[in-house]
Amino acid sequence: MNSIKYSVLIPCYQTDPSLLSRCLKSILASPRSDIEIVLVEALNNGKSSFQSLQLSDSRVHYFISDKASAPYQRNITLEKATGDYIVFVDSDDYVSPRFFEFCDSALKDFSLSDFIIFNHTSNEVFYSGSYSASDFVCSSNHDQIETWFSCFKKTGPEFQGRSLWGKIFKHSIILENHLSFDLSLPSNQDHFFVMRYLFYCHQVAVAESYQLYHFDISPFSMSPKPSTNSPERYSLILQAWSNLFAEHAPSQIRIFDWAYSVAGFYIPRMVCYYFCSPSQSLSKKDLKKKFKQTLSSPEFRKPISACRYSLCLNRKKKLQLFLLKAHLYSVYFDTFWRIYRK
Repeated sequence: MNSIKYSVLIPCYQTDPSLLSRCLKSILASPRSDIEIVLVEALNNGKSSFQSLQLSDSRVHYFISDKASAPYQRNITLEKATGDYIVFVDSDDYVSPRFFEFCDSALKDFSLSDFIIFNHTSNEVFYSGSYSASDFVCSSNHDQIETWFSCFKKTGPEFQGRSLWGKIFKHSIILENHLSFDLSLPSNQDHFFVMRYLFYCHQVAVAESYQLYHFDISPFSMSPKPSTNSPERYSLILQAWSNLFAEHAPSQIRIFDWAYSVAGFYIPRMVCYYFCSPSQSLSKKDLKKKFKQTLSSPEFRKPISACRYSLCLNRKKKLQLFLLKAHLYSVYFDTFWRIYRK
């Protein structure tokens, strides 16, 4: 039997040493020896946040990356991991002191599940109640599973099904199916990793009430900023959706997920790009023209047509979808313009 049960995979770049220390201590607080941390850091002008900590713990395996890219570094951590189960943690986040206790219990009660999902929080309060198997929703119905991980699921504001946070992956599934993070994508690599992983899951157990992972937004986050959400970027992401559908015939739930992702998330963020990008010097008239041309393309029209009002999470999203379906791109653009140019 493998002596390492959990491999905790952490990419790191420009992380404040105090935050990285908090992250590592939250994992290493337990004296158990069946946990390993695989930390891959991209140095910042030759400086290392980890090495400045002078942390000495044999459970930490440290590697230096030649690229400051979270998906690239995560692929390295996957290559180095030896545990039976994979847990992803960001270097500026941390986990509940009871995280692995709950992991152990869930894996025991749901031994047939290929994916165990907890929740996360952005405040200082973790779930403090007791563990109970009855708190989980466990399903082998793939439509139900895909609904849980889709963007349009009407759930608590903190739950993000496609994120890597607070999840227990089976290492064997990742290895057997050669899963990795797609480096050709400009963003959303974690989302597509999770969606591909789900293809090979026969049963999934979710405990939405268990907030056991603390997610923090750092000014040095490696995630794309609003100013990078260009039409070109989203064209690549939409191509990734096409590739996903080519690999596995999409269910109706996955088609709805794709449609709502475009109408509810990609297009609003793309509009923000027009107003937030520091390099954007076009006039309002030229920006509007570019926006209308972009939305008139088939790669955007198809998901807009497929999206339904019943999928929308609130009235604001329904109004946005109405304007998109009615081809009222100018009204859509002017509405955002008034909001961002106040």
